[in-house]
Amino acid sequence: MFDTTRTGELSKEDYLHCLRACGQRPTQKDADAILNSVGSRVTMEQFLAQMQKGTVGPTEQQLYSALHNFDMYETGSLNRKDLFAMLTTLGDALTPEEAARVFEEFGPADPNGCLDIKTVMAKLTQPVPTRHPTMEGMAAELGIKM
Repeated sequence: MFDTTRTGELSKEDYLHCLRACGQRPTQKDADAILNSVGSRVTMEQFLAQMQKGTVGPTEQQLYSALHNFDMYETGSLNRKDLFAMLTTLGDALTPEEAARVFEEFGPADPNGCLDIKTVMAKLTQPVPTRHPTMEGMAAELGIKM
């Protein structure tokens, strides 16, 4: 799909698109580091090696601390409107549609427009099916003979 010339290599731009298409979600800082670690063209072996690394997210304690920082009145809750604004304007900002989908997962806000931090934590820390493919398995899925 990305290797239209069938050279077994990808451009740096296509490499990042492929990583994202396969489920990796590097931050811009991580993406820059990944791209700086490869040459101008990325081989299938380099791509598969990166896919095997997987991704590591924050610990539950780190996530709780981050969310607690936005609990302005120390009520154990997050203002939905403020959280929506942050998600759509800060860091690797989400689109309003993406943020709305995130909030669907959290369920309805309380009468004050707030979300319980423990409920948000429970949703954010649910196990996500992941896999760490082998080079052979990924190559087979992509129809590449090794």
